[in-house]
Amino acid sequence: MPETQHQPNHFSNSNWSINNFFKRSIQLLKENPKLLLLSLAFMILVGSGSSGGNYNYSSSSPSSNDQQEETPKLEKIVFDETEDRFEKNQESIKVNQLQQNIDDSQVTNNDNKIVTPKNSEPQDSEDFFTVLNSLGIETNEEELSRSLKKGTVMFEAIGKSFLASLNRLSPWMKISFPIEILVIFILIILFGVAVSLWIRVAMMSGIDQAAIIGKNQWKLVDVTKKAGSRIKPMIWMSIIPWFKIFLWSFAFIVCLVLMISGIAFLFDNRTILGLIFSIGGFIATFYSIKKVIKFSIAQILGYWNISINDPQPAKIAFKQSLNLLNQKGSAGKLISLAFVHFIIFSLLLPLVALLPLGSAGFTFGKEAYQSLKQTMTHSEPEFSQLLDTITKSLSPQWIIILVGTGLLTALLLFAVSLITTPIKHANWYWAYQHLLEKSKNNIIPKYQEEDAFDK
Repeated sequence: MPETQHQPNHFSNSNWSINNFFKRSIQLLKENPKLLLLSLAFMILVGSGSSGGNYNYSSSSPSSNDQQEETPKLEKIVFDETEDRFEKNQESIKVNQLQQNIDDSQVTNNDNKIVTPKNSEPQDSEDFFTVLNSLGIETNEEELSRSLKKGTVMFEAIGKSFLASLNRLSPWMKISFPIEILVIFILIILFGVAVSLWIRVAMMSGIDQAAIIGKNQWKLVDVTKKAGSRIKPMIWMSIIPWFKIFLWSFAFIVCLVLMISGIAFLFDNRTILGLIFSIGGFIATFYSIKKVIKFSIAQILGYWNISINDPQPAKIAFKQSLNLLNQKGSAGKLISLAFVHFIIFSLLLPLVALLPLGSAGFTFGKEAYQSLKQTMTHSEPEFSQLLDTITKSLSPQWIIILVGTGLLTALLLFAVSLITTPIKHANWYWAYQHLLEKSKNNIIPKYQEEDAFDK
């Protein structure tokens, strides 16, 4: 007879202790190094936010030879058009410059006092080119204008070529091509979601196998096979609870606006209306945020229910998770665990990993500040002077130090994430087992729970 719930052989915990959870999770990781492989895959497939992979899409298009023949023509058209436009612009610039010189030489009073030219060169433009020259980029306004016009014309030509290609398509292709692009985009997203859910189940199932079998005797193949069979209910668990969380989050925002409006009515001496909106909005806001937290935690427990227990419908697993969460004090305990995880894994450990780069950056900034302080003694420095001072402070030695500490920091962040990922999952595993043990005498049999849910 299959069991719907099971526990590790050495698990016996009736008292909630986050400290004990951490100790057991660290010990579990020491005894089962295979968890680091699952952690690495989890970081790549889930932590990066993409499923990876290259997708080559081929449709009706010219052959490679035709493309090679058309490329020189396109380049010739683009740059010929660029030259023509640039020559016209140069003539316009010469005319404007001549007119400007005439205006600058005019005398505006009888005392032969020359008025300051109206169209003098802006100081910001001079500062801009001074900064570029200080960085080793030799350029002037004419060369920059020429480059920008070339780029503009090139992009215009590429856009026109693309539109011309679309116009040559048949009416059916004009309709099917956007649909195909949309379908491919949706398939890529679904594939990424499926892969991320697969590795999530594999991570949870690996923690379960490590706790039950232990000593690194479990097999990664068994874990990955089990994960492949749980993708479908995991998709349900990802979508339906998320939709409920979204609706209650929207309700929370609406209720919060009503509560703030009630407070504004009170300041406007509209007491009755203000009391109704403020009190009602406060109650509704508290209730809606409570629902958001409840469904968020129930979703996490539902993941564990699907990953480590015998196969069952996802809605039954979610209902069982809600039953576990409805036990007295369960929600507060899980919130405290999530808060401890946030403080340790999201704040403290990353800050420690950032210490090498932070200390190097602070030392460099201190030296650069001393140089800037000398520049600022007599007059307010301009931006180009500040940038030049910082550039001079950035010696080759400092570049090596900053790059080295940056690489060291990246390596430390990677190591922290690699080690803490299985520890976080193991802590949630102990918490889930604690709730199961607490409610082992109140668990509804599977067939009875299905009937109760359907009703």
